[in-house]
Amino acid sequence: FEEARATLARMEKAGWTTALVVTDPPHARRVQWVWARVFDNTGRSFRVVTTQPEWWNAARWWRDERSGAAVIMEYIKLVYYVVQH
Repeated sequence: FEEARATLARMEKAGWTTALVVTDPPHARRVQWVWARVFDNTGRSFRVVTTQPEWWNAARWWRDERSGAAVIMEYIKLVYYVVQH
């Protein structure tokens, strides 16, 4: 939330209307959720773009220990964010 709020403030100050948010694939859902709430009804927009790390395979993320752990942690964090905000 802090990063999205700081970016929105910078955008408003500079007169920018759109932000490009770059993140790893497992973080994309939470990033989208947070930024959508911060940017709601502001007249500003954003687009989430994911990187393409070698360790990530969207079709088989559950078969890789690192990817599986990242996805599980993101869902835990997303639930936390929903409850807290």
